[in-house]
Amino acid sequence: MKELRTYIKSRISSIGTGYKEHDDGFDRENIPRSLLNKSYHISIASAENVQSTGQINIDRVQATLQIFYKGYRSVRSSAETSYTKASTLRDKLTNPANFTSVIKGCRVNSISVSPLSEDNNNSFIIDMEVEGLIVTAVS
Repeated sequence: MKELRTYIKSRISSIGTGYKEHDDGFDRENIPRSLLNKSYHISIASAENVQSTGQINIDRVQATLQIFYKGYRSVRSSAETSYTKASTLRDKLTNPANFTSVIKGCRVNSISVSPLSEDNNNSFIIDMEVEGLIVTAVS
């Protein structure tokens, strides 16, 4: 599962600078306001073994990626720009040229934009559902 997390992190760094991972296991609510812009959280949702041959294991791993942005003066413009960044990230995640010796496939099942909370609609979250196909050697 860490292979998918590492792959996602490497692709995030390819879309721009200033992104910081919030690595608090499961609690995205603890992201400090000072890190709210361009912070992200990766949560591994599930892993399913697709095939085992005795020499390799093939797993399908599901992850949720949340990227947090501030809207500043123009929330709509910032949201649209962030959605464009998310689309670029989707393209980089799913490009076979970026796959590794372990990541043999990647698909982004959905991208959505929503306000951070009802009280704070000047900040928002990009949610991406990511699925990776991971091949590892049996040791």
